[in-house]
Amino acid sequence: MLDFSALVEAGPAGRHGWARALADGHIGFEKRATAQRFFSASFQFAPGNGGFPERDEARRMVTQLVRTGYNAVRLQCVEQQLMSGQKQDFDFQPEQFDRFQFLLAELKRQGVYTVIDVAYVDNGAYGGVFPHRWVRTARQFRRDLLAGSDEARDHWKRLLQRMLGQRNPHTGTVPLQDPSLLCLVFSNEGGLIELAFRTGGAWNAKLPEVYAEPFRAWLAKRYPAEADWRRAWGSEAGADESLATRVQLPRRLRVNGVRERDFMRFVVDAEQEAFRWQLAYAQSLGYRGLATSYNNWSWLHSDITRSALPVVDQHAYHAHPTGFVEPGSSVPGESSLPGAASYLRELFATRQWGKPFMVTEYGHAFWNGFRREASALAPAYAALQGWDLLTQFSENSLQLSTQSPQPGRRSAIFPFTISTDPVRRTGERLAALLFARGDVAQARRRLEFRVDAQAALEANGGWSQLGDAPGRLGLVSAVGLGFGREPASASGRVVLDDVDDFMVDKSRVGYQVLSALNGRGLRRRLDAAGGADAATLAAFERGRYVSDTGELQLDPSARRFSVETPRTVALLTASAPDAVGLLSLQRLSVPALVAASSMDGRALSQSRRILLFVITDATNTGIEFQDEARTRLRKLGTLPAVVQPVQITLRLALSGTPGALRLHSLSQSGRRQQALPVRMDGATVQCDIDTAALSSGPSLMFELTSE
Repeated sequence: MLDFSALVEAGPAGRHGWARALADGHIGFEKRATAQRFFSASFQFAPGNGGFPERDEARRMVTQLVRTGYNAVRLQCVEQQLMSGQKQDFDFQPEQFDRFQFLLAELKRQGVYTVIDVAYVDNGAYGGVFPHRWVRTARQFRRDLLAGSDEARDHWKRLLQRMLGQRNPHTGTVPLQDPSLLCLVFSNEGGLIELAFRTGGAWNAKLPEVYAEPFRAWLAKRYPAEADWRRAWGSEAGADESLATRVQLPRRLRVNGVRERDFMRFVVDAEQEAFRWQLAYAQSLGYRGLATSYNNWSWLHSDITRSALPVVDQHAYHAHPTGFVEPGSSVPGESSLPGAASYLRELFATRQWGKPFMVTEYGHAFWNGFRREASALAPAYAALQGWDLLTQFSENSLQLSTQSPQPGRRSAIFPFTISTDPVRRTGERLAALLFARGDVAQARRRLEFRVDAQAALEANGGWSQLGDAPGRLGLVSAVGLGFGREPASASGRVVLDDVDDFMVDKSRVGYQVLSALNGRGLRRRLDAAGGADAATLAAFERGRYVSDTGELQLDPSARRFSVETPRTVALLTASAPDAVGLLSLQRLSVPALVAASSMDGRALSQSRRILLFVITDATNTGIEFQDEARTRLRKLGTLPAVVQPVQITLRLALSGTPGALRLHSLSQSGRRQQALPVRMDGATVQCDIDTAALSSGPSLMFELTSE
């Protein structure tokens, strides 16, 4: 029942040649010019996660990845694990390096593509970093690389060549020359402004002096003469400043003056130049696949940087811990539904038409009690938008056992772990059906918000974001930014040229909303452009979002989301009675994600092999909180996970004569556990389930079959 390997093309990965951006902006291959969607797992093979698996474990782990429906993996912290405990630069642990190379070979053999971060944190492949590779040192590897440091760039070049530029003895190929490598992420996150923000001081952060000389040199190229520069800057040019000697950096972030605007132009140029340099070097080593970088932040200046990249990759979260699992760390306890899935709307607004769009990090971090929401919302809207790769961030998306003993980060549900979290592990099965199998259809309309990059930088240094209403339109139709590359005749395309009407100016810390159209104003614009039907936009004005395919409905005020497709129906709801399509709930004791999916190739209404999801919440054994709202952690606890039980009565209105049906609870591996009674009323099936009464403990999945 839980073998989704049919969703993964038989290996080897790379059999169709290198991945390419097709004319329509999606991912295809040299030898097969049809779009390929990627459902990706996520791994950080760091010491706390046990490092890279030994060979037999790697074989079995990749087999389970394929059975889950994953056709790609994102590998992070490769350099951190290879250098863990090492004293000398680039002195990779021999056994771990061999395991890494074997894992790459096994992924390729079984048809799973790889996305690899080259530089994850600032310690790079420097030796002598103790007690662990994430400790903050004086090194600022990613910052110095953007500043043009020869030492930092030489280090990055050597890191890439050492990690991926040597022949893999298990494949006979050099990974950088192997088309099973889908995409390189040159530096994780790490835009220039983001690095300054995170170093300390937030919006009052002092910009690093390492950028002062590159900024002066950039200004000297922009302005033909000193007089031109002084004329442009006016009173902002200090008497002690000169293009020949030194120009001060802006005193802090988001100060909308000519100095700041020129500095933000410099930021964009510096980030784009660094990427071009990295891509050229990777290509000199034989790499011909996709590449990206700067995969965080939704400011327009970051979008402008990414407009020069061949692939856009982004990250966003609903709930994020303040201090990981330290006592006192907090995770917001709210649902994402009242805010209309704001983290997804942030992603909608950064997609760029005409190039592949990947999301390599998203999710609700544990111990947020609404993690189940991401299992329906993210894959459903990713499919509606037509995104190319989707990855829920996890240090471990899968592990073969949860029995003790386990490495530290695999011994409990941690904030960013899928493998030990029954809620997210189960939810990934539903995500595979909604996104990888393609149960949710792509939007009929695509809205393009045209951006004039130079005008945006001149206005406020690119410190703007698409306003609230355009982001909410992503809950209805496909949306994205346009930078002038898209063919003029794209089907269902609506171009909105006056992007300023949809932007929020955030160029000052206490910013005001200067120009953001409300729902009614947006409706008038879209009516004129033919961008949506009247019923859809009328619901939009009332704060209820119906996709233009009719398959997705989000009602924030009711805290409700539903999916209705030919093969899958799903419902996020707090109570019963409630219904979507042929699924109805008569009883529901706690809020849950309830879904039914056909598993025999038929429409759900005619299916005789149905997978039922009833996903609630789960915590660690012995977890303790400092507050009744369970937001501030006192003690993390350990495995086994404790699943919240639920009492539910659901009905499925099937067609025809379904015959005798059987219902079984399923384990996480898909093994049948307990047989449960089924009541029939003609073709309507009723299931009464009390997961607290199951002899094997609460289950989150059930199998309904006709045998």
